[in-house]
Amino acid sequence: MAEAEVIPDPALTQISKRTKIIAISLVSEPGADVNYLFINDICG
Repeated sequence: MAEAEVIPDPALTQISKRTKIIAISLVSEPGADVNYLFINDICG
């Protein structure tokens, strides 16, 4: 498992595809395997 905070989405997508590492994003990157959502992400 790896926490990804400042990795651009295209790079994060490739990391997720090519490794067995579960990528967790704190900034809701669509290329991550798991995204943490905070109330601000949901409500704006």
